Amino acid sequence: MLTLLQAAFPAMQFFLMRRLVGAAGAQVEDMAPVLVAIAMLVGLVYPLAQIATAASQRMALRVRADYRAQLMDRAAALEPQDLATEEVATALEAADQAIVAIHDVGPKALQLMGAVGASFFLTGALWSVDVVAGLLVAAAVLPAIVAFSLVARRESAGWPKVAASERRGRYLMEQLLQQRTATELSTMGGGWLVAARGKAKIREAAQVLDGMVGYAMRMELIAAGATAVLFGGVIIRIVLVSGSAASVAAAVVAVIVGMNSIRQCGYAAGGLISASPRLESFEKIAGAMAGADDASSGPISGARAAVSCLRVDRVGLRYPGAESLAIQGST
Repeated sequence: MLTLLQAAFPAMQFFLMRRLVGAAGAQVEDMAPVLVAIAMLVGLVYPLAQIATAASQRMALRVRADYRAQLMDRAAALEPQDLATEEVATALEAADQAIVAIHDVGPKALQLMGAVGASFFLTGALWSVDVVAGLLVAAAVLPAIVAFSLVARRESAGWPKVAASERRGRYLMEQLLQQRTATELSTMGGGWLVAARGKAKIREAAQVLDGMVGYAMRMELIAAGATAVLFGGVIIRIVLVSGSAASVAAAVVAVIVGMNSIRQCGYAAGGLISASPRLESFEKIAGAMAGADDASSGPISGARAAVSCLRVDRVGLRYPGAESLAIQGST
């Protein structure tokens, strides 16, 4: 309800400004109701926007906490040997990064609804002056939606690559900085090799991200230019057709106020499209771990809460590709 009320503000300002400018020669007491209405409308814009932002943040926090809890339950249900595989670790990393996009779906859906509502109300308001101007306002939504939809498709293809490269890069950095002592990394002097591989993975992730950001910049610039042309066409059309100073002034104010709301439509649509494949990947991971509910319902029966020591006998270790054991019969 709050979103729809905010969406109606540009159209309401159009009618109020049109009436105010049209009554420029009237007495002050005759214009008082319009002035009071404009003052109330302008005064409500900021507090209502703050309330809507706070409500969206609360919604996002609750969604993020719920999805993080689900992911932890699924990970807890896996066997240790499954967590050690690169495929599972990468999938979990991608799912964790996907939560960042998923938790913002609710607020973006409300933002999209508000932007579409603002476009609808503003189109109806300008329709009363000129049909073509109203259609141009409605068309002004399209460039941002198309641009950010293309950006979302590009990001959907790039994020899995970023997740895989970043996971491998962080693992190599951890091995180099924290797990180096008492390993073959230090005894064989292989630190430079691990550092080279880690830097390569970090650069690989950065290059993919840089390409995604650069593509988004280009598409946003194109969309902004197209939107500006359409809004300019609205004002020019009203000037040519109406000939009324009140209508022209009201249209300029309404376009300026409504431009930001309509532009947000593209951001919200792109965010929803970008979040869709990530939500799908999250659900795919959750579905692959269907037995997690049973395993994560509580501690394993018979497990001890505290252990003072752990003893293992007859331990053997063979490196991949080696013919003989590197460690044999250890305790």
